[in-house]
Amino acid sequence: MKFNKCFIVFFLLIILKASAQIYFRGFVTDENKTPLNRARVFLKSDNETRYTFTDAKGFYQIKYENRLGNTALLIASSTGLKSDSISISLVDNKESYSTNFELTKSSVSIEEIKIEGKRKSIEIKKDTVVYNPENFIDGSEKTVEDLLKKLPGIKVNESGSLEFKGKTVTAVMLDGGDLFNSNYMIGTRSINPNIIDQVQAIDNWSDNPVLKSIGGENKVALNLKLKKDKTSFSSSLKAETDFYKRYNLGAYGLVVNKLVKTFATSNYNNVGVNKSPLDLSTNSLSFEDYQNTKYQAPFLIEKNSIDSRFGSEKAYRNQQWFTSSNSLLKIGSRANLKIIGSFVKDKILLNNISENFYNLNNENIYTKDDNAIVKKPLYITGNLEFRWHKSEKEYFEILSSVSALNENVTNNLISNSDRLYSTRKTFKNLFSKNELIYTLKLKKKNALQIRALYTYDNKPQDLFITPSLLIFPNNGSSPINLQAVEASKQHLGVDFILHHLFTEDHKIKVTVGFANENYMLRSTTRSDDSATFANFKNNISYKTNSAFLNLEYYLKTTDWNINFTQNSQILKQNLIDGFINSKNLFLNKTSLSVFRNIFSKTATFVSADISTIPISENYLFDDYILVSNRSIISNKYSLDYQTQENYNIGFTYNDSYTNQFKVIASVGYTKSRNGFIGKYLVDSNFDYTVSFRSPKPNETYNISLNVEKFVPFISSRFNLKANYYIFDYYSSINENELNKINSKIFQINLIQQFAFNIPLKIKNTLDFTSAVNQSEIRTKIKINSLSLKNELLYSFQSNVFVFKLTNEYYKPDFQQNTDFLFLNFNFNYGPKNSSFKYSLALNNILNVKYNYTKSVLDYSVSYRKTELLNRVFLIGVDLSL
Repeated sequence: MKFNKCFIVFFLLIILKASAQIYFRGFVTDENKTPLNRARVFLKSDNETRYTFTDAKGFYQIKYENRLGNTALLIASSTGLKSDSISISLVDNKESYSTNFELTKSSVSIEEIKIEGKRKSIEIKKDTVVYNPENFIDGSEKTVEDLLKKLPGIKVNESGSLEFKGKTVTAVMLDGGDLFNSNYMIGTRSINPNIIDQVQAIDNWSDNPVLKSIGGENKVALNLKLKKDKTSFSSSLKAETDFYKRYNLGAYGLVVNKLVKTFATSNYNNVGVNKSPLDLSTNSLSFEDYQNTKYQAPFLIEKNSIDSRFGSEKAYRNQQWFTSSNSLLKIGSRANLKIIGSFVKDKILLNNISENFYNLNNENIYTKDDNAIVKKPLYITGNLEFRWHKSEKEYFEILSSVSALNENVTNNLISNSDRLYSTRKTFKNLFSKNELIYTLKLKKKNALQIRALYTYDNKPQDLFITPSLLIFPNNGSSPINLQAVEASKQHLGVDFILHHLFTEDHKIKVTVGFANENYMLRSTTRSDDSATFANFKNNISYKTNSAFLNLEYYLKTTDWNINFTQNSQILKQNLIDGFINSKNLFLNKTSLSVFRNIFSKTATFVSADISTIPISENYLFDDYILVSNRSIISNKYSLDYQTQENYNIGFTYNDSYTNQFKVIASVGYTKSRNGFIGKYLVDSNFDYTVSFRSPKPNETYNISLNVEKFVPFISSRFNLKANYYIFDYYSSINENELNKINSKIFQINLIQQFAFNIPLKIKNTLDFTSAVNQSEIRTKIKINSLSLKNELLYSFQSNVFVFKLTNEYYKPDFQQNTDFLFLNFNFNYGPKNSSFKYSLALNNILNVKYNYTKSVLDYSVSYRKTELLNRVFLIGVDLSL
């Protein structure tokens, strides 16, 4: 009897399940009755929306398992054709509905091109491309950055910086407000993508309303338009843990209204996640810091970093705490105040073994360092910016920023397997930047800017080594070597910039400016009794005064796109290093790029630039500086300039909308004269590098190919990138004559993505690199490396459940038996109409302990074995408010 009851219940469940399944089928054709392949068909009900694509015969089918209500709306759309919709009245117990569509041609103006129906996937309006996220998300996205990676035309670099159609994105705004400046990855790596209504990519953007009114700038920005119910307040709390010793804890809050836009975030984790805009594990600068490098003194003592060739996150054993606050306050109707502050503190463990093999004629040299490094950086930044749009013709900007770095690095290492050293490095950097910018609109198409800039940078850096190195006198039982470096730089400049607009696509900018810079370097190497070693002391003062004239010309027509720049500068140099050395230079940079449309979808392009470059502060010292436990550097410099030439020619074929096929091919050539090259003196304990001006030119040749193709009948997208480089340059080692080094590198990247008409997506990535290096005193060395990555993503019930399996295979050298396999698994569960989302992450499932890489240097083969982040299982919950 009990069995019969169970059977009846089971039978009723089957009937109920079957009765809930409804099929919508039909064909989509054009007005000539031709079947439309890859036409999109939407099914919209009161509960949710589903869609599918037609096959090569124009047939579609949508299966629905939930209750629909009394009506359903079917919408069919195809590129270049008018969308059509049909409302269907649903009948009880009816399981199948047949509906055909016949789409007619669409009359779309040039001003506005819309691609794909209902809420279109992409809309193009003049200089703005609008992406509607619901057409791209699959449920695996945790941040806006994950969403941006799936939008065509937008590229997310490893640092978090963005590119749109090959141009660098200057700003990422929230509802039109720029809270982040160029460090927008603070927001893109934190904000929940589910609060984004649209992503707007804006070309010819300007944050200056006066210049915007005359079209005076060609910047690119993204605007994240928030959903209407999220425009006042939204927040998110996230917690992941293994309930033992691994944590990933984070939160953010976002307030947007007419008077205030505020974003604040904080994150602590020790699972290898970097939330800050800079990467302290690889010493990679934030985008804002990179823009300021020309105003800063260099770090001369060697900085330790993770080998990132196969993904720095695998070896990023961290304890990072990152906090940031960004606020934009409206003051009256014409002014605003922006306040930004950030803080990042980390503890990074870098355990690696580094080996170098030199084979120079009949001389063989071997070095080895077994490192146990602990890196503790602290980095604080602050920005205060006031902007006042006084009138339609006047705009004032006062911009002030400051950043401070304090980094301590300890290393207990074994050198050449028999000598123990303890080293400690300290790096400090205090940088401030202050700008005053005034913009005045002279006429309808003219504007004048006056810009005053003052920057200050101070970089003390020290290296302690115990016991004393073998090259220094040993005056005690365990003496210490101390290398102290004090470097600073100041810049003061005034620019006058005239913007003139002939038409929206025809403009010119002229800049006249004056600048004064002062760079100072003091360095000493001594023992613990303060005895200074001979030839290890530098005291440099380098002052420059310059006047310059820059011209930028831009012209765009139906068939032509021309950019021309001419920069001319008179540079007065004054160097004091015990003697006074003065030299005046006339510097020049001329650049021309021409883009010519041949047919409707085919174009050619050519670019060339010739420039003269003054000496870099990296080479402005001639006595020795100890930069690590085995490396010493110095220079033989002159105040002459370096000449560099760059030439590129290529063609493009772009049929992105009809056949979804795109090709870019180019060849390039670079030649450098009077640049710095190295003279090396190497033994098993130390290497000395003396940099000097090359008497012979260095040359580079390159060929590149980029192909993108969508194949409808297998729903697959292919992207092939191939590059081939040839480098010819010169150096010398161990008293050998100057000899030529030839290096060839071939790189190929292939990405294949499948998006079936079922909730399964597959992405395969292949990276192959072949490097060949040879010189006149060393035999040819060749290294082939391979990386394969496969991602399987399965989601169902409209992305409520999402499974993702990733496997990565690395072969660092085909001549070795070593290879690596990494497995990761992620599961996300996001119940509908719930503020909670749950996750399970299993990273490095096979618990790979070490990674291994091999590199070809000028005269050596380098091997590095790096300890990786251990296997971790994390259970997480996200709360969105």
